[in-house]
Amino acid sequence: MQILIADDLRIHRFNIKTYIQRLWANAVVYEAKNLDEVITCVFDTELDLLILDINMP
Repeated sequence: MQILIADDLRIHRFNIKTYIQRLWANAVVYEAKNLDEVITCVFDTELDLLILDINMP
């Protein structure tokens, strides 16, 4: 499973990533801190899940 966590706050990304890795040990978790990184990852990776902060710069 490939998951992208998109949030501008590092602590939120860390907490969500930690939780996901406990649930799915074999999950590949990507992180994005801004919209440019989100767009790049979405087009370069076949994602199964996107967790997106809607209040992101």
